[in-house]
Amino acid sequence: MRAIEISDRFWRRWQRDFLPTLRRRTKWTSPNRDLQVNDVVLIVDPLSHRAHWVIGRVLDVFPGSDGRIRVAMVKTRDGAYKRPVARLAVLERADG
Repeated sequence: MRAIEISDRFWRRWQRDFLPTLRRRTKWTSPNRDLQVNDVVLIVDPLSHRAHWVIGRVLDVFPGSDGRIRVAMVKTRDGAYKRPVARLAVLERADG
């Protein structure tokens, strides 16, 4: 039981402290790199157990009316899914 508590505490802290650094948001006046095809991403789902979070590769991106990328098609081992960019954390950028 103690090991489960320690594991849960680690994952809560990881979500609170580390995960936001992967999904950094900048003020709209500061340009930042949009998601690109072939980026490797973690699909973040706060309602799923951490063991079910999935890693995928971006196949396509879809801009919003403002020209910024808002949605991406992500290929996982189970198929391809459209997900909002706000729910994706870039693990590895395609350009290095």
